[in-house]
Amino acid sequence: DARAGKLDADLATANERSGVLRTKLGALGNELEATKARVVVADARAGQFERDLAATKSDLIAARDVLSVYELTARALADEVASLGVRLVVGMHAIPWPAPHTRPINVTVHANDPTLTMGTQPWVGSLEVPGSLAALLELRLGEQDRPAMGFAAHVPHYLVQAEFPRGALALLQSLSLATGMAVPLDELRDAAEESDADISIQIASNPENMEAVTTLEEQYDAMMAGRANRPDGSDALPSDTDI
Repeated sequence: DARAGKLDADLATANERSGVLRTKLGALGNELEATKARVVVADARAGQFERDLAATKSDLIAARDVLSVYELTARALADEVASLGVRLVVGMHAIPWPAPHTRPINVTVHANDPTLTMGTQPWVGSLEVPGSLAALLELRLGEQDRPAMGFAAHVPHYLVQAEFPRGALALLQSLSLATGMAVPLDELRDAAEESDADISIQIASNPENMEAVTTLEEQYDAMMAGRANRPDGSDALPSDTDI
């Protein structure tokens, strides 16, 4: 009972601190998106956090302040991870991908410890993506020898503005496999099937959309076939013309 009480108290404190951080992040959300910070992910692992602040003097000052918030927030979260004794930090997000909704949703795995990605195949050799607090946190935790990893679902690029339960399902299945957590997925699976049916009906109503999806299916199948023949399983992304 004493241990349970202490755990409840620790969780309450963590929630309170997290609430303060979320409030600060919400107020600075627009400014964070306006910065030109970037993170380079090499071989699907967190890379070096770069800062490119080519702007006017006033913009440089504002961006510098925002990046300071990035750093302070990442360090505060890392401190919480240490104080709570978290053994593994896992993040999940989605990225637009030139893939059709009629094929399985693939997931990119990244981590600050190569052993966490063993058994997975990279989708590309090197990829540059917009910077984010989650990426910086993963990097900073790695510098403290604290394991962190993440999953990025490849969501069809034409559905990025829509609700897409299939992507969430792929992420939670990946989480369950990586951590052993028993995540209830029945309701989400039903929602994904219903959403897939609705999407197919909407696509079928427009011949141009049908043609575009058919092209994506052919590209996807060719990519998967080529991937199976590569030693590391990676494959080049389609060109912008193909997309």
